[in-house]
Amino acid sequence: MIKKLKFIKVKKTLFVLAMFPYLGVIALLIAYINYHDKIYPNILVSGINIGGLQKEEAYSTLYKKIKKAEKINLKLGSDTYTMNVADFDFSYDFKRTVDIAFEYGRSGDILTDLEHVIATVVYGNSQNYSINFDGVKLDKQLKAIAAKIITVPQMPKVFLNSQGLQIEKGSPGNDIDIEKLKKDLILALKTGDYTNLNIIKVLVDPTLTETEVQVLEKRAKNLIGKSLLVSINEEQYKISDQAIVES
Repeated sequence: MIKKLKFIKVKKTLFVLAMFPYLGVIALLIAYINYHDKIYPNILVSGINIGGLQKEEAYSTLYKKIKKAEKINLKLGSDTYTMNVADFDFSYDFKRTVDIAFEYGRSGDILTDLEHVIATVVYGNSQNYSINFDGVKLDKQLKAIAAKIITVPQMPKVFLNSQGLQIEKGSPGNDIDIEKLKKDLILALKTGDYTNLNIIKVLVDPTLTETEVQVLEKRAKNLIGKSLLVSINEEQYKISDQAIVES
């Protein structure tokens, strides 16, 4: 009797496992029928829920609720650098944004679609706006801002004059990571969140240490009084010790 019960339980388990793919297809079919012309539930674009809406409804909802930025402020400490989005032809692509949201769970791959539909119903799905902009113009604006911030470092120099061997240690400057700033800016435009647009200044310091100066001085002194004779196309050129030291 016990063996018979165990057999029945195993048989039921196997039946459920065998039916699982079909149940998944049925669940996906039901979802498709209920939302055949609508975006699947709990799909959000930058925090705006457009799940259950038809495309035109979703388009209208996003257009009305979006916080359209005309100017963007980039922060560097207490300084603010303002960019006009019109200067790099920025715009939201509402049609593409809605199309991407609508196509979520409609790839044609049953298992992938089933996974996406279940996940968005249970957990939701967050997406960003699709945007358009002129990358060349954006780069130009960012470089113009960078030019106001960057301090060009002075590279070390070695030269030989009437006073003998001279070594300039160089001096530090600073730079900014334009590529990171650009990525942060694009993400802010896609999400509509402009709260963390901070410019990070990076120290660039080619200054020689005292030890490096001593090593360089020793090498340079070994070259004083020496020259090179170079032959090019049967023509000979003499390179002086000054040119060698300063190269």
